[in-house]
Amino acid sequence: MLQLEVIFEVLEEYDWTAFSVVTTRHHGYEDFLAMVEGMTDGSFIGWERKSVVVLNVTDDPGGARTKRLLKDNEAQVRLLYSSLEEAELIFRAAWAAGQAGPSHMWFVVGPALSGLGLEGLPKALFAIRPQGWRDEPRRRIAKGVSVLTHGAMALRRDQGANSRAQYAGNCQSDGNQTHRVPDRIRWWAH
Repeated sequence: MLQLEVIFEVLEEYDWTAFSVVTTRHHGYEDFLAMVEGMTDGSFIGWERKSVVVLNVTDDPGGARTKRLLKDNEAQVRLLYSSLEEAELIFRAAWAAGQAGPSHMWFVVGPALSGLGLEGLPKALFAIRPQGWRDEPRRRIAKGVSVLTHGAMALRRDQGANSRAQYAGNCQSDGNQTHRVPDRIRWWAH
């Protein structure tokens, strides 16, 4: 998750090594927690993960429990992973708990938060939003296909037309075998 890497670079740059993680059970939260653990445990920086707060905002319609859990959280730097709708409820509870002012920094992570509006946001909010998330899905797919096509063309150019690898015009025909450049691209040869 590139967003998380960028956020940890910012945290390191400003020496904000103590932080907490605030998440909901939004799809992918376990992967997010594992990535945070992997990035902090294997680092020489000396990260101090103060707490991990897993919220269930659907069972807390008034936000009292969320407010209490946020208030009990000591860290001034927080990494948030949730859906857009959940983030709005969490920020509302953070304001009520006095945790959304300039003394508390929130870093939002995840594609679901790419559409954050301006109302009700904490004073110190950081979001890494790649340009591509603003595009329609069809446009993102077209860009992905373009990247793969250019990669295949560059591989063919680098390996040359007379190399051992023969590039098939039709991958569906019999006798084609899949070859792979580790961690990069596949090509087919007869």
